[in-house]
Amino acid sequence: MQPPLPPDRHRTQTHGAPSKGWLLVGRIKAVMLVVTCVLAMLSSLFLHPVLKTILDNQNLKPTAFGEFYLAYPWLGIVLGIPALASAVPLILGTRRTMLWMSISSVLLLAPFGYLLGAFLSVVAPLYSQSMP
Repeated sequence: MQPPLPPDRHRTQTHGAPSKGWLLVGRIKAVMLVVTCVLAMLSSLFLHPVLKTILDNQNLKPTAFGEFYLAYPWLGIVLGIPALASAVPLILGTRRTMLWMSISSVLLLAPFGYLLGAFLSVVAPLYSQSMP
């Protein structure tokens, strides 16, 4: 019978618990995610009057997505709620930190895509009208 192997000194995790370094990285990511998502959600609301003014001043008709955004500017807030909810496990210190950081990054694309798509679909007719 052989003696048991000595413990590994370079092992950073024990029994599936995350290391303290990844917990800190996850919490920093969660704070950045919350700030970025709240800014995207608020800018979705504040961009609506700006784009409406541009369209009225230039006598332009927006694209179909632009009309959808002008009818439902609050949808940017609804799309940001899952990204905010994905920050909760990171703040609390989940076991799968990298997985939750990836999920939160993917979920943050929805409010930004809605905001960027709305802006481009309203401003695109302005540039297409100015081109010969």
